[in-house]
Amino acid sequence: MADILVPTEIKMSDVFSKQYSLSPINYKQVDVKATNKIKVKRLLDPKIPFIRGTEPGSSAYLKDLESGVKFVRNSCVDKSNNIVQLQKTVFLNETVISYNNEQLLKDGDIVISTDANIGDSALFHTEDEFEYLLSSGMVKLNIKQEVNKYYLLAMLKDSYFNSQLESMTPKGSTIRHSGSRLLECAITLPNEDKSWVIQIVENLMKNILFSEKHAQKLQAHIFSIFDEELNCLLVEGESTRFSDLFSAKRIDAGFYSREVRDFFNKIEKYPSGNKTLTELGYKTKRGPSLQKRDLGRSIKTEIFNPSYSLLIYPSDISDYGIIDKTIFLGAAGKVWFLEKNDILFSAEGNVGKTFAICDNTLRFTTNIHGIIITPIDRNAIDMKNTIFVCTFLNYMKKKGIMDKLSVGGQGGSFAVQYWDILKFPNLKEEAKQKLKKLYFSDHQIDPFLFDEEAVNELGVYEVNKLRTLCSSLLKMIIDDIKSDKLKDKDYYLSQLQQFV
Repeated sequence: MADILVPTEIKMSDVFSKQYSLSPINYKQVDVKATNKIKVKRLLDPKIPFIRGTEPGSSAYLKDLESGVKFVRNSCVDKSNNIVQLQKTVFLNETVISYNNEQLLKDGDIVISTDANIGDSALFHTEDEFEYLLSSGMVKLNIKQEVNKYYLLAMLKDSYFNSQLESMTPKGSTIRHSGSRLLECAITLPNEDKSWVIQIVENLMKNILFSEKHAQKLQAHIFSIFDEELNCLLVEGESTRFSDLFSAKRIDAGFYSREVRDFFNKIEKYPSGNKTLTELGYKTKRGPSLQKRDLGRSIKTEIFNPSYSLLIYPSDISDYGIIDKTIFLGAAGKVWFLEKNDILFSAEGNVGKTFAICDNTLRFTTNIHGIIITPIDRNAIDMKNTIFVCTFLNYMKKKGIMDKLSVGGQGGSFAVQYWDILKFPNLKEEAKQKLKKLYFSDHQIDPFLFDEEAVNELGVYEVNKLRTLCSSLLKMIIDDIKSDKLKDKDYYLSQLQQFV
């Protein structure tokens, strides 16, 4: 937030107007250098600027049943994602709820959280036939027809809007409520001679939005391949014996749960056999230390620099196998980075999330909290096997197996010494080729242009690359707009030469 200005002093008249309050939060103001600013309310319908959702009550939630209505709660929107996370919705009992049709979401609506996670915003997008009811802690905007909603969403996701809303919202003892204060927040606009930038921002946002949606579909397709291979195998439930405890040297209940034992039994009885990680040609090692004594002076930024490395914290790998945050690391010392056919595995906290390196166009690095699965002989490894290992581990995460295998509190950990218990089924080459195409299709598209069909040709790895490039370019452009330093169009187009 280096682009944001904050006041260094206040006037006595401000104290009088605030009814003599001495709480610093009441005097916090946020501003940027840009002179061309507009309040959010001027971009919305003056009669009904937004529609607030409703609260049906937890008694209307359905746990094991389905209905025609799903409930979009505050947890469905966050800072990392740009689309509403529909997998976090819950079904509602239609016989006990009442609502207005205006409180139902339509494809393309922009929603903002006004309670709890205040300021988080996202675009609603769906292709199913369910009705989606919005929570009372959120609003959907009634945007004027002439307003570019993708530009607006990009500005709502920016730190300038969020910092303003944060400063306007009183502190609460439990849940904070911002009410309609978002209408008084401002966003920056380019000057008239720089209006071309609105189309570029729109294309970048569309690429980010549709790549996120495509990543969800890809991940679901990948998991369906493993389901097809394993769900048809029938195994008999086995009781845990004392000899199992002595051989495994583990006493945590999750390790001996029915789900884990049945899963491992299916791998053991897989028709074409199974292999360990070592037999597949891989070994594990810890990620590098990023301490000052090892790197020297360092800097982290969201703006791309050709001499910096792309830093991946294991915790920032999403459930869909893409990277949630774009952080570039520059250091005085040498930065170790992952190479093609390496796999990053989240070994602490949210254990089991993975990301495979499929080319060397970006220099990825990580920290000591991650485990690197790396080839024993890099020349002898085929990319399809790397992708198979990566996606199967993520599949184990999805099935809840990794959570039960991890040890310790706060999400647990999966240390190097536990890897000898894992085995991988010998999938047919046809299945491995399908996984490879879904993960790494080797397609490339121009981040400054939007083509939905082209986005749908990408694999998980290319989706991540596109999202990373678009996020970094978007950050660069928005920062320049806020500081009144917007450059010529050709300058931003030339940045692509450094990316690809």
